[in-house]
Amino acid sequence: MVMEDIGFCLEQTLAGGIPLPGQELRILLAFLGLLAVSYFDLFNRRNVPDKFLYGFFLVSAIANVVFFDACLIVYTLAIAVPLFLLGYLFYRLGQWGGADVAVILSLMLLVPIHPSFVSLLPNYPFILSVLLFSFTLFALYTIVHFGIRLAQTRARADVKYLLFLLPYAAVIYLLAQLPLVSPTYILILSIAVTGSVFYMAYRQPIIQLLSEKLPLKNVEIEDILALERMEEQASKYRLQRLVTRSELARLRKLRISHLYVYTGLPPFLPFLLAGFVLALYFSSWLLF
Repeated sequence: MVMEDIGFCLEQTLAGGIPLPGQELRILLAFLGLLAVSYFDLFNRRNVPDKFLYGFFLVSAIANVVFFDACLIVYTLAIAVPLFLLGYLFYRLGQWGGADVAVILSLMLLVPIHPSFVSLLPNYPFILSVLLFSFTLFALYTIVHFGIRLAQTRARADVKYLLFLLPYAAVIYLLAQLPLVSPTYILILSIAVTGSVFYMAYRQPIIQLLSEKLPLKNVEIEDILALERMEEQASKYRLQRLVTRSELARLRKLRISHLYVYTGLPPFLPFLLAGFVLALYFSSWLLF
């Protein structure tokens, strides 16, 4: 009987049968929270104080208690739990910052579905629209920003990767002929593919731009090591990409003098804020 109730809640929420209670206040709190963490991500060396992360999560939890809806809680947890596990995996692999994962989870809890004024059916998780817009903007920024910097350094591309754009252009042409394919999807897909090809073609120069050699005393917890620039050392000492407290203590015992650290990684939370705003107004564009 419990499984039937869970299935009913998920079906009703996706079908738009359950509104988002207190949506105006939820949206305001989400915007203010994203604004605060984005400020620290930009102007505090990508270091968001824990009290803001815990506070954002606490506000999200309280909102679900104040505007309690059993079915919405079931739906929210059904998405939030796997999202947390996936985010934590990427965090441990050094692909996402801990603050990024915490903010994404808090946003999912605070605004689990699209607000009613979006008029979106099926009402899939709002965080998916936010992340899609955020990653698209981030990819576009990466192409433009590093394109300019690489042009200044006259870096050479690995041409074989650029050749992938030729068959992709043919695929895009065929997709554009199909009446059911959204132009927004084509644009987002094009930016994603172009960004991936751009990174692979200039992988080594980009890694050099993003990382620098630091003495071990300047390496901090949550830093990301550029293992690509010290492959022999990484293999010898079994270095982890993410510098945890225990890993930093181990490195000090090994008496390693210097490490390559990604110090130039662009902040992601401002793009999450921009993706949140775009998702509020343009999520319907993502439908076929």
